Amino acid sequence: MARRAAILLLLLQLVVPTALVAQERHWEFAIGGEYMITRYSLTSPHNTFGTSLQATWLHRLTGHECWVQMRHYPSFGVRFDLGITPQGICGNRLGLAPLVRTPLLPWLDFDLGLGLSVYGKPRYITGDTANVYISTPAVCLVDLGFVAHVDERAHLALRLLHSSNGNMRRPNRGLNFIHIEMGVALDNDRRRMTGREAFEGVPASCSFDPWHELGFTLATGLTFSRHSLQRGLYLCYDLSLNYEYHRSPLLGYGATVDLWYNFSHPWQLPRYHDSYTFPMYVNAMPFVEFFWGPLSLRGGIGLMLATSSRVMEPVYERLGVYYNFGNSYVGIGINAHYGQAEFIEWSFGHRFRVH
Repeated sequence: MARRAAILLLLLQLVVPTALVAQERHWEFAIGGEYMITRYSLTSPHNTFGTSLQATWLHRLTGHECWVQMRHYPSFGVRFDLGITPQGICGNRLGLAPLVRTPLLPWLDFDLGLGLSVYGKPRYITGDTANVYISTPAVCLVDLGFVAHVDERAHLALRLLHSSNGNMRRPNRGLNFIHIEMGVALDNDRRRMTGREAFEGVPASCSFDPWHELGFTLATGLTFSRHSLQRGLYLCYDLSLNYEYHRSPLLGYGATVDLWYNFSHPWQLPRYHDSYTFPMYVNAMPFVEFFWGPLSLRGGIGLMLATSSRVMEPVYERLGVYYNFGNSYVGIGINAHYGQAEFIEWSFGHRFRVH
């Protein structure tokens, strides 16, 4: 799943620039400090401090006229990452992640990267049985960050990095990194991308009234077997009822209630002796959705309200990429628990606009 997810975001990065007109390209270089957390344990003796170096190539897009009102534009690119943790049980990290950068404010961006990272001391190379975090050299890399632009070139960023192999090989508790960085752009494109003078004299033709939407999503997918007696993959089906508020054609906020049927449910009851016998999982999740032309990216953090599995953490994360046509859309998404991939789904949905 980690490999498929990386390929998906890479394809997104390649497809979108063909649909929207590219304007500027530039490089950013950064250095930062980070704290390595073994999965979500703050008290593990293997937690340690490290440093990292990053190089990011960004490709700015024009897209919708509403970006002019924000005095900013979204970007797509690639982020190269070198993490150095001298005391780290898994060794140093080398990462590569296609990146989406979306402006939230004229001075603040949100970064989302999804790719691959390679660790120097995975368990099945070193034989270190204390390493229950990274078993394979190549693992998934998830990069979430807020980037604040100090001036026309410099920036400060707060990031959360996650590495895991999606339980393709165990043990796989995963690693998290809390990362703080300082960076600088090496050419003038950064100034042209965010400077106010870049938009002087440009008419803002983005006029709209905010609107509400109700909708539904039908999805089928594959779920992993780590919560069942049997190994292999199982089918799962998902019906989502959605509400979304659009403050602009570029950004929407909403919430969804999911009914999810997992075909591994019958195998879980004998193992965990759970009294919950209703086969549907019930979930609720707030989300935010960004739009670039016909493409959109939706992500959120939700809570499992009812489930037959006591070993599944109740908090989950979901990220999906969608192609919108008319009031309908199709897409592909990933569901995870504390960064560990749970299932991948293919979906169809429809929106009903409410004025």
